[in-house]
Amino acid sequence: MICDLSVITGVQQIALVGVFVTVTLIGVGYMLGKFFGNPNLILWSKTESTQIIASILVIIILLEVISLFCMMTVYDFMKLIGMEGHAIDLAKNGVFSSGASIYDAASSYLNWSATYSHNILSLVRYTMGVIEIRSSFSRWQCEFFCLLGGGGTSYSPFAGDYTVLGALSILLNSATISLLSVLFQMYTLKYIQTGLFLLLLPFGVVLRSVPFMRGLGGALIAFVIVMYIFYPLLLVVDGIIWPGIAMGALPQVDSLPKLPIMCDSGNKDVFKAEEDLQLSGVGTWFVAFTKLQGIDKCGYLSNLAELFVLNAMSFIGSIFLMMVNFIIIIAMTREVSRAIGEEMDISRLVQMV
Repeated sequence: MICDLSVITGVQQIALVGVFVTVTLIGVGYMLGKFFGNPNLILWSKTESTQIIASILVIIILLEVISLFCMMTVYDFMKLIGMEGHAIDLAKNGVFSSGASIYDAASSYLNWSATYSHNILSLVRYTMGVIEIRSSFSRWQCEFFCLLGGGGTSYSPFAGDYTVLGALSILLNSATISLLSVLFQMYTLKYIQTGLFLLLLPFGVVLRSVPFMRGLGGALIAFVIVMYIFYPLLLVVDGIIWPGIAMGALPQVDSLPKLPIMCDSGNKDVFKAEEDLQLSGVGTWFVAFTKLQGIDKCGYLSNLAELFVLNAMSFIGSIFLMMVNFIIIIAMTREVSRAIGEEMDISRLVQMV
């Protein structure tokens, strides 16, 4: 992983190779300029000799920040931004501890988010399964000549539950997309933490020294800087703020839909429960179908509204926040690329360090 000393050492060695190749190109360009008397090559060599120093400083700063992130705890970061008061909330939510490093906290938040999204997906599937089973129940009610076959009425008290499946199918699709979105972020972060993106650094250093490729070289370096510094920080900020909001939307256990065999009051017969509701009026039927607490009728789904809220929470945490993060990443990459892709003022860079 990126915090292993061997990985940092390997990246430093590869970066040195890129710097060596760049210095060699500058030296060859200077000698050719002197040999052929070409002032443009001489000017390019002198200019790039200062820019290679700027590139080296950028690489050193990046590697030092990565090492800092491996040692810096979430509490240190929260104290830095004035949010140390939320450390108690972190322990309460159980997403990551305030003593976790930045990279570990980012991974823990995505693991928690994946679990949250998967649980909501499972709840939607469970609810749809309950509706499918409930709606299949029917009973033949004999009214006359019952011993001889007679006549009567067949009724399915829960057949109307099928009307809910259309809405729940939308929730199922949304929950699936939310889970896939989190998994995408999770494995992107794992790929980042392996340090493979750091291999772009030497290419960026070399390309920055080529006049017509300076923008591409700056973009590669900027991409590495943003993915290894700003992206983990954005995930940590999400992990500090969002889980407390999302956990507050979790329903009580009683709000889960129940099968007819899981009756709350004395193992009532499912059809007897239906008859009780019919006698009590349509208004009570609706209340019993949607209210979170106080349901003692067999087999009735409770509080589908909670399921919509949970799905919305999963969508916000998994998709909306991801979109916001990547918009910020794109904007930061563009600005950093613009700064690095042009000739950098070394004096300002030194002052910043």
